[in-house]
Amino acid sequence: MTRREDFAGPFSFNHFCRSPWYGIEPDLPRAIDAAARAGFALFSPDCLSLAAWQKEGRSLAALTRHARDAGIVIGPLVACAMLDGSAAALDGLIAAGRMAGELGTNVLQVNVTGETPETRGAAVATACDRMDAIGPFRLAIEYMPFSGLATLAETLDIVGQVGEARAGAMVDLWHLSHDPTGWEVLAGAPLTAIAYVEIDDALAPLGTDLMVETTDRRTFPGEGILETQRFADLLCARGYQGPVSVEILSRALIEEPVESFAARAYQTSSALFRAA
Repeated sequence: MTRREDFAGPFSFNHFCRSPWYGIEPDLPRAIDAAARAGFALFSPDCLSLAAWQKEGRSLAALTRHARDAGIVIGPLVACAMLDGSAAALDGLIAAGRMAGELGTNVLQVNVTGETPETRGAAVATACDRMDAIGPFRLAIEYMPFSGLATLAETLDIVGQVGEARAGAMVDLWHLSHDPTGWEVLAGAPLTAIAYVEIDDALAPLGTDLMVETTDRRTFPGEGILETQRFADLLCARGYQGPVSVEILSRALIEEPVESFAARAYQTSSALFRAA
């Protein structure tokens, strides 16, 4: 196998896989060190873990210093809000924005729900207006098959409405694989409209509960049933050079030490983007 040398995008360790969502106590410094040693250029903290960090009386400045000393940069802040037009969601996003500012990142990953494309678009537009008031942030909009916003096509429409400087699509391979027109749309999507991409893989489904499958049954790229090499090849062929977030959501894999988990995540992901 030859090597593809022209892909230089940074790989990011997505910490949601080790967040309190899974009922565990996060160890952010240890995860940062593990990600840096594994080869990741970016570390993406999740808002749940950051809230737990602050609740213990620790400062975000200390976390930023730890990342700097480890030789890794804070990447997109993840799990920031489920935008639905409500005041509570906006307040949560503002709080996430303030954390992001302290950490030195301006990309906030969000999800969107609502009954119609109009209500979903309005929710994002309102969120962008609120964020404009506190800093130059960009929302990375993740669509999901079980949320109101379920396709890349609609996500790109929303990005066009609010402007690429304020928002971009976050394309997760798992969700793309459940989008009937996703591959076709991705092949023609403007790269400037993509905030970043996320790679993962999945075990063969046990049932029809998509929430269980996406949060509990992912695996390392190349070790499941998703078209991981097709994803990497398409992005590289189009000249994508943005961040590649690695998000391996699995309750079973949480049992693995974060050091070996991060090493395996980096090795399996980067190999796909550097193979031709």
